[in-house]
Amino acid sequence: MFEKEKQIGGLLTYGIPGFRLPRNITENLTNRIKNLNIEIITNIEFGKDIILKKLQEDYDAIFLGIGADVSSTYNLTDKECEKIYKSSYILKEYNAKRIVENLGDVIVIGRWKCCNRLCKSSN
Repeated sequence: MFEKEKQIGGLLTYGIPGFRLPRNITENLTNRIKNLNIEIITNIEFGKDIILKKLQEDYDAIFLGIGADVSSTYNLTDKECEKIYKSSYILKEYNAKRIVENLGDVIVIGRWKCCNRLCKSSN
């Protein structure tokens, strides 16, 4: 199993704050996967660190579970997007315990659950 991030778990690990999904539950689930006696290689990005052709040479079958961390986007120019952050980025940084510096006054626009998580994560 190849994982782009440092830890397995995808959205459960990096997208859902601990106050919404307690970390012990996430750790329990990821530990169960680790105990399946499968090889897990982290920090490997599909299309960058490993390509489809190489996988096809090395494996009989391939499952692409690319994940659910894609944010909605709008038609905006690069200049309009300055200081605009995708929710998936902010939540991922928060859950990886990395601080996004110098945000200043912030407004959150979007669906209720996602906005709620972003607001609580920014405290």
